[in-house]
Amino acid sequence: MDKSNPQSHGRINLLIVDDHTSIRQALAASFASSGEFGSVWEAGGADVAVELSQKHQPDVALVDATLPETSGVDAVKMIRKASPRTNVAVFAGSINAGSIAQAIANGAIAYVEKSVSLDELVNAVKTVSRGSTYFGQAVAPVVLQIVREPHIADSGATISSKERTIISKIAEGKKSKQIAAELGRSVRTVENHRRRIMQKTGLRSSAQLALYAAEQGLISRSFTPISLGA
Repeated sequence: MDKSNPQSHGRINLLIVDDHTSIRQALAASFASSGEFGSVWEAGGADVAVELSQKHQPDVALVDATLPETSGVDAVKMIRKASPRTNVAVFAGSINAGSIAQAIANGAIAYVEKSVSLDELVNAVKTVSRGSTYFGQAVAPVVLQIVREPHIADSGATISSKERTIISKIAEGKKSKQIAAELGRSVRTVENHRRRIMQKTGLRSSAQLALYAAEQGLISRSFTPISLGA
């Protein structure tokens, strides 16, 4: 959907990248009706986002960390390459040092948790449009921790192939006993893998792990994610 405003001079032109149509459209409508934004474009994935960025050169791209095919974190670099003038903000369902560090390395200047209010999200986008950084309340301490302990940003890179398999099973909502049966391993072995994964990522629940895995591109988006209450 393309909400173009021919009277957008002096206003912020925004690209929203999110594969959930209802969320994307609701955000686009809210931004477009605020009076502070000019044109608002929508993309459901990285490829379309790159095309729109190249064509329209938006002031800001608001990118969901979890996208199909290509992760939102990787999409940051693609958008920046297509439109160097575009400042990129990432919004994510899980807060993880590796994902945040990679997003920043790829060119993002903001990282905001999805749990923030619409007012805060609008404020974040406005801040980013001026070229200033913005980190959500839950993100800022992690950024500080990355600066103090750079090694924690490498957690995603240290996930082994066996652990990726375990992650995909956990994300599908399967219990350790089911995973052990499918992989021909003992329940204790699966639990040990699970514990190491949580230690490496710094996450505390299966729901957070599923979001992290999708954001890092460790798993496909072909299944329905487990409940956030899991």
